[in-house]
Amino acid sequence: MITMVSGAREVTGVVSYTPEQQQAIFNLDQSLVVTAGAGSGKTRVLVGRYVNILDQQAADIDEVIAITFTEKAASEMKGRAWEAIVAREKESCSPEEARRWRELARRLQSARISTIDSFCAQLVRDYPVEAGVDPEFVIMDEFDAHRALLAAARSAVDKMLQRKDPYLTSLAVEKGFGSVAQGLIRVYERMRMTGRSWKEHLSITVASLDRSEAQAEQSLTDLKSRLMALAESGGVSISVDNLQLGASWLMAEVDAAVAALKLKKRSDEQKEIDQLTSVLHDSVLDRHAQDGARSVIDACALMDEEYRAQRGHGALVDFTGIEIAARDLLRDTPAGEACRSRFKFVLVDEYQDTNRLQDEIISRITGDPYGNRRFLVGDPKQSIYRFRGAVVEVFEEAVRAAGGDADKCRRVELGTNFRSVGPLVDVTNALFTGILGPERFLPAKSHRRTPSSEPLHAELMLAYLEGREKSPRGELEAEIVARRIADMVDNGERLVCEASAGADEPRVTDRPVRYGDIAVLLRAMTRVKEFEAALARSGIPYYVVAGTGFYGRPEVMWLMDLLRAVDDRSDVTSLAAVLRSPVFGLSDESLLRLKTAAGGLDLAVWGGGDGAESGVVGAADALTGVELDKFHRARACLTKLGTAVGRMTVGGLMKAAIELAGFEEYFAFAEQGAQSIGNLRKLVQMAEDEASSRSCLRDFIVDMDLADDLSAREAEAAMEEESADTVKIMTVHKSKGLEFPVVFLPELAREARRSGGGLFEYSLPLGLAIPVQVGDEWCEKTRHSQAVADEIRAGDDEEGKRCLYVAATRASDYLVMSATLPGPGARARSGGGPSWYEHLSSAIPGLDERGACGADGAGGADAANTVVLDEQTGAAILVRRYEESAVRRAMRAQGEALAGAEDGEGECEGESADISEFAPLVRPVWSVAAAGTAAAAEAAAAAGGATAACAPCQFSVSALMCFSHCPRWYLYEYVCRLGRIPRDTARAFGSELQLNAAVRGQIVHSACERCGRETDLAQARALVLEELRFRGVRRGRAEAVADELMPMIDTFLLRYPGLAREGDKEVGFLMDLGGPVVSGVMDRVDVQADGSVLVVDLKTNRVRGQAVDEAMARYGVQLDAYAVAAGRVHGTDCVTARLHFLYPDEVRERSYGPDELREAAEKLKELAVRAARHDLRNTPIQRIAECDRCYFAPLCGIVRGHLKAPLDARELHEVREASFDEEVLPVISLSDDEYLDLGGVGEVDYD
Repeated sequence: MITMVSGAREVTGVVSYTPEQQQAIFNLDQSLVVTAGAGSGKTRVLVGRYVNILDQQAADIDEVIAITFTEKAASEMKGRAWEAIVAREKESCSPEEARRWRELARRLQSARISTIDSFCAQLVRDYPVEAGVDPEFVIMDEFDAHRALLAAARSAVDKMLQRKDPYLTSLAVEKGFGSVAQGLIRVYERMRMTGRSWKEHLSITVASLDRSEAQAEQSLTDLKSRLMALAESGGVSISVDNLQLGASWLMAEVDAAVAALKLKKRSDEQKEIDQLTSVLHDSVLDRHAQDGARSVIDACALMDEEYRAQRGHGALVDFTGIEIAARDLLRDTPAGEACRSRFKFVLVDEYQDTNRLQDEIISRITGDPYGNRRFLVGDPKQSIYRFRGAVVEVFEEAVRAAGGDADKCRRVELGTNFRSVGPLVDVTNALFTGILGPERFLPAKSHRRTPSSEPLHAELMLAYLEGREKSPRGELEAEIVARRIADMVDNGERLVCEASAGADEPRVTDRPVRYGDIAVLLRAMTRVKEFEAALARSGIPYYVVAGTGFYGRPEVMWLMDLLRAVDDRSDVTSLAAVLRSPVFGLSDESLLRLKTAAGGLDLAVWGGGDGAESGVVGAADALTGVELDKFHRARACLTKLGTAVGRMTVGGLMKAAIELAGFEEYFAFAEQGAQSIGNLRKLVQMAEDEASSRSCLRDFIVDMDLADDLSAREAEAAMEEESADTVKIMTVHKSKGLEFPVVFLPELAREARRSGGGLFEYSLPLGLAIPVQVGDEWCEKTRHSQAVADEIRAGDDEEGKRCLYVAATRASDYLVMSATLPGPGARARSGGGPSWYEHLSSAIPGLDERGACGADGAGGADAANTVVLDEQTGAAILVRRYEESAVRRAMRAQGEALAGAEDGEGECEGESADISEFAPLVRPVWSVAAAGTAAAAEAAAAAGGATAACAPCQFSVSALMCFSHCPRWYLYEYVCRLGRIPRDTARAFGSELQLNAAVRGQIVHSACERCGRETDLAQARALVLEELRFRGVRRGRAEAVADELMPMIDTFLLRYPGLAREGDKEVGFLMDLGGPVVSGVMDRVDVQADGSVLVVDLKTNRVRGQAVDEAMARYGVQLDAYAVAAGRVHGTDCVTARLHFLYPDEVRERSYGPDELREAAEKLKELAVRAARHDLRNTPIQRIAECDRCYFAPLCGIVRGHLKAPLDARELHEVREASFDEEVLPVISLSDDEYLDLGGVGEVDYD
């Protein structure tokens, strides 16, 4: 589960602060600059200072501004402030004080706790006239802003050409009009983000170029002097008086003078002259750049005017525009003075990621002198948003200012890491002292203890490529990462440390790793698909957080090609693409025959412009057999869609296209088919969401093309929920502010991407760099442009080190890094930046390009050695080495095993290894809930009889329940992995996280789990609202959902008062049944006074009366599994399994003695063995009541209540003609109750 950084981990409930935290929270007499390392509790400090300001009544809640970096962080801070305020209300000594805190809690929702952009927007809305914007202004989205920018850039370049500007005219001829416009957009955005005027940008550039002018004069003087000296020594007569900087023939004259000396080509004198000439040449180029720089900046000024016109002169505003408007408002104006007198305290988080414009806004709010009004929190080591304009020097300047004048502003250093365990803190200290340097890295102090003296909490996995050719690194490394994750979870590695209240001090224990503990952090999402595929092959559930690649998915491109073809019948390219796509499947030869026979591919499909069908008839004659059937089906689909254009909404047209073309039927059994179907439905939802602003198909197509051109970061449809027990995959930037027990950092050897390379470049210290024309030639590398490029490159390299620091410090308990190293004789690195592995090499003793300590990489995965990083602290890292050939052999073996499982092999109990590949289990495990007990140890020893030759297959309790109810449902969902994708796309892909019944149930379970013995109804409601806020639910929606869920929470609090809420919660188990292994998680396990065990499973089904008994029968498999597991964990043969239906507050129980437990275990084993033997060929269709509403009904051949021939894997790939009126596979749209309350029986969401 992803959690925001808490900073300190109190387990006793007593609030305690370090001395540095106390200074930051309680010193309100002066401004403070707080440098806070990773995990040092800065959020806690911010909240503490905010509440302390209110407590001391130093300012009212409306007079305090708190600026955070993200909306999520703002929501987190509000939530924590609310909890602190509510606690103060309860601790109040008088009714008046309690009323004051209660009023503050009520006003907190409107408090100014937000991002800098949200604050500026609110400020401008308060003073729209003074800010020069429309009072009802709208903030533009990314697409609209880029569209307006592109139009403004084209207009600006066009106007400059009309003015006959010599520089831009020549550049447009050389590079093209569009390239110049795109280059102008890039540099315009960078310069505008600084908040400086165009005159200031020109002054910075000219000043930098003037320094080149001085260098040119000095270079020319040195060259003249040296030429004359060589001429005298050689007895040659030359004249250098005509060598003048302003002369257009200067370099030609220099070449003539040098030629007259007749120097030997490789002589020292010739080399010296060549060096002086080169310096002069570069300096002369910079002299030519001044006029060009003026032209480009003039074009930017014109573009700014046109962009404002495109935005309706203040009716539309982008994010940079809102910040500029706020800055201008806060200048010496009456509105600015009113703001400065209104706000008494300004608290800013993540100040290392602000830019110059935002810094100016903060400075103008606090004024100068700012007294005690400023509170800036940041960490220069975590500044990683340079691509967004962040300037780390802003915070560094604030830190230096605080260190220089303690009376004006004081610096506070938060140096204790509350997030990571001690050995891991030692590792990061040792690594980054070497990477960042001791002058920029102050080692952190550790706070968290570990239950053992095991020093290894970090490892480095090195994969060695073979041969000189460049192998696909992503696939190899992804496989190693996936297998390591599988080993961690399957072997129950106890890597996660947890603290709980003890008699005298907190008690520290460890527990096995779960999938939900693990995060894979990538530097970029370019190779995310390879990691997804590797995790899927190992049966590991995963969730990609805000991924990319949606517009590049084949199913999205094919559907967009289909829409383009029906929208523009002359678009032959799109038409050919959709006809040859696997959905229709025409061969290239067939397309050529159609084009030849009809005179054009468009004529073959659409006929002549006058409606003549001759082309179609001729095309039909050109094909035979299956290809002809494919063409008829494709043409029927295209024709019907073509007639519907303009008569249906875009969303409706897309639904019809998906149904008529058979997209979902094709993808049903394709690899990652569920993901493809989800992406198609997400595209439909995007079309429906844009219905109000984009009313026609052409507009939607233009928007999608623009998004694709922009490489928009649109994530694919989510197949797993973020809060589920899944491995999280995200970028390092996305992980900022988060923590995870176990972190994987792959692709260390990947080169860093450079941020430069545009037609124009800009650096704030040096100004604008442009290509220069000399005569008929263009030169893009001048002395000035190289200085700008070097400055950008240096900044990128430093940020790369900081990015590695951020990534490594996300881990709270265990860190795994990996790299793929080149084989012998491999090509050298290209022009990218230094990799993370290169940075690590400078900090890990003996680590070189072939691995640790000169290792040769032999020995495979078992070849490992420990490298000590710091003798004093004992910091060490485990280095594992893998050979490419060994990994690929294992991949092939796994692929063959999976293929055997798909072919129906392994028909007997002893051959269940194929099925186990879907959920790999390295060794049989009895239970993990009470591994430390004697009973568990005896049970585990008794379970050791399973041999490697009979590898166990693993089933979740949910899978067995599903199999017992409908074997084909089990096969579709758990073996074929199709997943139940809701047909109601509005519910599946809304702007908020889908709040279906399953998610609501998770919220109730989580809130009940967190309720302590003293929790009352108000506190429980706060827990529910916190869960909803964590899932991104808006305030109004959250309150409504909380009202709906609180009756169930109330039932729980009444049924389990005080100490009854204690006990083991969320107890996970892996249970060996003598072959099959069953896994699950029990809500509660309580040991009674008589030694018997009570297992409680909370249900949120909305059922009453007889439906409760029916649900009880349906959950029989779950009760059996939980009873057997609880009995084995606690070594008892007396177990009671209880289902507590919270909605009607009804309880159903089943008691188990020795005989019943033995019988239940045998039944579970028999059920698992039967499940392992089933495939689609030997599993007949069972017609039950739920079939009419089941998502998988079309795959069984059940269409609108009628049982037809089922579709097997082969038939689902066949194409057949469809129409609007024929009975095709229907799009089923169910309400929440219909979807989850099938057949009048409650919850069937077995997950």
